[in-house]
Amino acid sequence: MDSSRPQLSHRVRLAVVGVLALAAAPALGLAGCEAFGMFPSGTPVPVVPAAYPPGMPCIGTCVPDPGSAPVDCNESAGIDTLSIVDFDESDPSTGNFIALGLYAYTDLTAQLLDTYSTPTGSTFAQAGYQPLTQETDLCRPKNYALHVVGGYGPNPNAVGDAACPAFVPQQSAFRGYGGGVGIAMQKLNASGPDNALLGGGNSSSGKCYCGAGCLTPNPSVCPPSTEEYAVQVAALDVSAYDGVSFWARRGPNGQEGIGVTVGDRYTDDDLSFLTYWKDPAAPRHCERVRQCACSNLKPCLFENTTPLCEAPPTLPGGTAVGSGYFCVPPDLFSIAAIGQASPNNGQGSNIVCDVTECASPYSAFPNIPDNAFNGRTCNPYSYENGIGSNWCYTPGVDPAPADPTHQCGDHWMKMVSLDTDWHFYKVPFTDLRQQGFAQKSEHLDLTAVSVVRFTWVAGFVDYWIDEVSFYRNPR
Repeated sequence: MDSSRPQLSHRVRLAVVGVLALAAAPALGLAGCEAFGMFPSGTPVPVVPAAYPPGMPCIGTCVPDPGSAPVDCNESAGIDTLSIVDFDESDPSTGNFIALGLYAYTDLTAQLLDTYSTPTGSTFAQAGYQPLTQETDLCRPKNYALHVVGGYGPNPNAVGDAACPAFVPQQSAFRGYGGGVGIAMQKLNASGPDNALLGGGNSSSGKCYCGAGCLTPNPSVCPPSTEEYAVQVAALDVSAYDGVSFWARRGPNGQEGIGVTVGDRYTDDDLSFLTYWKDPAAPRHCERVRQCACSNLKPCLFENTTPLCEAPPTLPGGTAVGSGYFCVPPDLFSIAAIGQASPNNGQGSNIVCDVTECASPYSAFPNIPDNAFNGRTCNPYSYENGIGSNWCYTPGVDPAPADPTHQCGDHWMKMVSLDTDWHFYKVPFTDLRQQGFAQKSEHLDLTAVSVVRFTWVAGFVDYWIDEVSFYRNPR
C-alpha cells in the first residue's frame, strides 16, 4: 500500500437525491474472459467479468477489463469486523440492491456513474445517494459490490433542446479535486428523538447499532448519554477497533490510488452543523463557511424563473424556489433530472449564488434549516493571506468567515494502491494522517468517529468496493 498523500482542497459532500438511468444493456453473462474465485471450501465460483454496456464509451486507454484473477477468499480470515456497508441491502420499493446510506460527491468536472444489475440487465446510472450495486459473486453467491466509474462528460455536439445540451457521454477525466463516496455514521447510529428528522439512519432495514428500532443493536459502539449532542446521535465509538477494512479492485483504465478517509468530532462539518442547529451557543470543534460566489468566475444573476438545465433551488423543507440568483451560464451537469444540490465546497457554487445560496439547505440534512447561513447576506471578505471571495455572513452582525486554520473538513486519510484483482485491504487507524488544508487535530478521536469515505484525485476512476468494515486483529 502506498503511503503517499496528495494535497486536496476542502470539500463538502454533494447530496444527490435522485438516480438518473442513462443507458441500458443486456445482462452480463459469463462470456469472454472470466475470472474464478474460491470459496473457503475450495470450490471454484465464477466472478462476473467487468464490462462496459453497449453504447457506453470506455474511459482512459480503453483497455478491456477481463475481471479479477483467482481470489483468495481467506485473505479476510481471522479478524473481527463491524460492518459499515456491505452493499447487499435491497430497496423494498424496487427490489434493486443498493449501497445503503452511501453518498457520492465530485468536483463536477466529469460524471461519476455506477453500474448495477437489474432483472432485465445491466445499467449505468448517475451515482448519487444510495447508488445501486453490481452482482459479483465475490467469495459467495449473490454477493453485491459497488462499482463506480468516473470520467464521462457531455458531448458538446449533442443538443437535447434549444437551451440544454443532451448528456451523450464521452471521455472526460476529473480535472479538479476529484471526488469520493462515503457514509455518515449517523446512518449507523440512528438514535435520538431527532433521528427521523435527521434522515432516519438505516432503521428501515434494521441495519443500525444504537437506535430503538435497530435489528442489529451493538451498545459497545454507541456514545454514552453524557456525550455532546452531535456525538450522541451521529458518531460511533470504535476505539475497540484497529482500522478500516474492505475488499477492492480497480479496472485497468482507472487510477491506481484510492484514499481511505475517516472523520471525527474535530474535523466533521456534519457534527458542527448539528451542534449549531441544536444550540448555536454550544462550543464547536471546527467551523463551517459557505461561499456564495459562482465557480469559474461565472456571473451571478437574478432570474424570475429557473433556467433550463439548472436544478431549482429549494428552501428548508423542500419548497422549490421559482426565482433567485443563478450562476450563468449553467453548469452542464447541474440538470434537474440529476437533482444535484448546490456544492458548498469552498470553491463556489455551480447552480445558485448570492442570497439564494445562503438560503439553501445543508445537503447532509436537507429537512432542517441551516441557521448558520439562512437569512444572511452575501458579502466579500478576504483572509489575511489575501485570498477572498463572497461569503454568507452579515458584517457587523455575524463573525467573519472562519479562517482555514479553524475550518472543518480535513479528515484523516491514507492512500491505498489497488490492482486489477480483488484483494482484502486493512488500513490501520494509526496510518491515517491529516492533509493540512484546514484545522489541525492532535489525534483521531476514535470515541467519536463520524464518517468513512473513499476519495480520489483528478483523472479517471474505475473502482469495485465491497464489505467495508471496522476491523480488529485477534487479541
